[in-house]
Amino acid sequence: MIPYEKISPNIGIVIRDFDIKKDLNSNNAHEVLNLLLEFEVVQFKKQSIMSPKEYLEKATLIYEPMNHPFISSDDPVVHGISPFQPYDGLPEITGIYHNRENKGNLNEWHSDLNWLAHPSFGSILRCQKMVPCGGDTVFASMTAAYKDLSDQDKKDLEGVSVIHDFTRIYSGIFGEDKESLAKAQKAYPMQKFPLVLKHPLANKYSLFANKVSTSKIDEVSEEKSQS
Repeated sequence: MIPYEKISPNIGIVIRDFDIKKDLNSNNAHEVLNLLLEFEVVQFKKQSIMSPKEYLEKATLIYEPMNHPFISSDDPVVHGISPFQPYDGLPEITGIYHNRENKGNLNEWHSDLNWLAHPSFGSILRCQKMVPCGGDTVFASMTAAYKDLSDQDKKDLEGVSVIHDFTRIYSGIFGEDKESLAKAQKAYPMQKFPLVLKHPLANKYSLFANKVSTSKIDEVSEEKSQS
């Protein structure tokens, strides 16, 4: 078994003595997947340097990779949004960076690609360059958020759905090009999901909404939805 340490009551573990490059293989990848399903965030410390190709090969052992719909060789696609493709021939890997000039607009609670008809299973972050202090990436458990609701709140949310829309964050990519925006909206139309979603693999209930790309709760007024 892979040894780990819990880092909070609700979410996250740290694994210290497991080198992904040397130790991860087809025999133990399922164990890493199960740890992710149970604890929702898994952090590996002190890793060997991997080439981009090695990184993708190891990630593929855990789960099938996908391409970001709006990747680009531009750096970045839109100021503040960075799903750019840093490695030729490896579209599954996207680059994200922040600095004084590119402060980003993703500093809000969100889950990646929740606006797709089939949202991504998860995300793998590999830190290439880190500031000496600050710049933290933080995570929250929407499973714990649901568990902490009162019984009445849980009852009130039964059957409630939410609308997810990529244009809330990516419309700036298209500028004044309304034709391309309309084409993208046709390819990636708004999606409606249950607000309380049962994870298909973990069999846990979570709140599936976020400020970045959830436009509203479908069955209530705009005012109540925002509240």
